[in-house]
Amino acid sequence: MLLRIIWEPRYRIAERICHLIRLPRSLRAKLLVLALPNFQARLIDRLVIAELVERSHSSTDGRSVLVSLTAKGTTVLEHLAALHVKELLEQEPLLAESLRRLRQIGRRGAPSDRRSRNG
Repeated sequence: MLLRIIWEPRYRIAERICHLIRLPRSLRAKLLVLALPNFQARLIDRLVIAELVERSHSSTDGRSVLVSLTAKGTTVLEHLAALHVKELLEQEPLLAESLRRLRQIGRRGAPSDRRSRNG
């Protein structure tokens, strides 16, 4: 793991709640970022410590802070992107089959379309 994020108890509780209500993993991070105070700032703090991003103050808005990738952050991001592409390519047969099935479903029409035709 590139970054080791130490979760405080309230984050663990929020994550557990997300799991219990079966919130999709893709939405969990969004919920945590929006719902928990200072989450974004703490995450950025950790990225700064890891030298993956740097902060700078906005020249136009004193309340804003700009965050940009460092050279190290860019390298890490490129590495992660390459791993992601590799993983997608490994899953290509499954993805192709899923798309084929979605096309079949789309050709049959949505359930609401069938009801209006039949009723």
